[in-house]
Amino acid sequence: MNTSFKKLLSFYLPISLLFFACTEKQPANYAIISGTIKSVGDSEVKLSSKFTSISMDTVPSINRSLKINDAGVFVDTVFINGPREFSLGKDRDWVGFLIQPGQHLKITADDDDIKNTSVFSGDGAGVNTYLFKKAKIADRIDNEYRESRGNNEAIFKQKQERYFNEKMDLLNSSEGLPEAFVADQKKDIQYDKLMSYISYAEMYKRNLGNDAPELSSDFLDVLSGVNMQDYSEFQRSITYQFMLRRYYNYQYSKVVDNVWEADPVKQLERIAELVSDKNIKDELFIMYAKFAIPRTPDLQNYYNFFMANVSNKVYQDAVTIQYKDLMATQAGQPSPEFVDYKNIDGSTNSLSDFRGKYVYIDVWATWCGPCKAEIPFLKEVEKKYHDKNIEFISLSVDKVEDTEKWEKFVKEKELGGVQLIADKDWNSEFVQKYQIKGIPQFILIDPDGKIVQPSAPRPSDPKLVELFEKLEI
Repeated sequence: MNTSFKKLLSFYLPISLLFFACTEKQPANYAIISGTIKSVGDSEVKLSSKFTSISMDTVPSINRSLKINDAGVFVDTVFINGPREFSLGKDRDWVGFLIQPGQHLKITADDDDIKNTSVFSGDGAGVNTYLFKKAKIADRIDNEYRESRGNNEAIFKQKQERYFNEKMDLLNSSEGLPEAFVADQKKDIQYDKLMSYISYAEMYKRNLGNDAPELSSDFLDVLSGVNMQDYSEFQRSITYQFMLRRYYNYQYSKVVDNVWEADPVKQLERIAELVSDKNIKDELFIMYAKFAIPRTPDLQNYYNFFMANVSNKVYQDAVTIQYKDLMATQAGQPSPEFVDYKNIDGSTNSLSDFRGKYVYIDVWATWCGPCKAEIPFLKEVEKKYHDKNIEFISLSVDKVEDTEKWEKFVKEKELGGVQLIADKDWNSEFVQKYQIKGIPQFILIDPDGKIVQPSAPRPSDPKLVELFEKLEI
């Protein structure tokens, strides 16, 4: 046995045995994760728990760094009350796993390719080996889907059947899987398939064009008999939650011309119309609210409708906090400030530096496709108003460690205006105060530092120039 590992165990085992002795009659509320990262180049890896709900996660998250000794060995104890999913790794190289109280799971991987080289042993090895292989299939399917969005209906159906069968074959051929786990996986594999059908129907015209033939009238018959209001499944399965979100997005898209331009309260109205189960309605309302409420043109109306239809007090309280924060950033209120944000020219700027002028702020990032699509339009607007009483600020929420990437992009694309990068990306106080959940977002502030519009028209929208003209900028 490796000397370093012996030292680690000599320290760890007495504590573990004492813990076992003290809790012998109590149900386990912890699990042990250990293993070896071969040829380790770093002295630690990150351990992060996965969310337990896509509506509002009320289970405390677990995020920490695990120290690795010279032999590449690590060990950690996580306190959990039920099955919990985690990721282990660094940056974009990580592996997911599932662990339950009382288990000791061991993971071995190569430092330079944790995602592809992980091997599981110990408790739950069969389940995690299966999940590891399933994730590989899912990654490949995602890549194939991105490359073949133009597939017609018949080809799409053929591929979905092939994907479904491939996942089921893996499940049926995997060893060491508990019966209950297999039963749940069969349902989740079916939910994945149904979600693909819903997504295809929703994106059909956008991907193939408005001239594409109409989908067959029976295309969504695959959903027949599926309960879209099963709260027990919602609590059990993240996959079911994602399917519900996609399904009710699709139902909403059928009653509005453009889901991005419509008042988000209409989405809540649609859910209230379709959903009778109180718990599912609460989950869907909070699921959409955290992203939609900052976009509504009538904050009071949205808040009132939410509160009248949601019975879950935790969700009511969360939206009330959001509502109060957003009321502080409504038109006419003093704008939140930012201080000493890095400028592309090496200096720093604060929002107060631009008092006396209107300020149009583009909150964006180099990785954001819709943000980059607005750049040509922003350049045109900047050119049109370059000698007017307005300053154009592009505020990047790229991570600080990606500053060089941001600088390179700005210079290569010859971006104009004032180019700044936020101090803590999404967690920057300015971004948090404006409750920015998606980008790009555009903010217009008047010469006195008061908010004109917290969600102003995009540069590609003719309404922006109309607004400037109305303000006589």
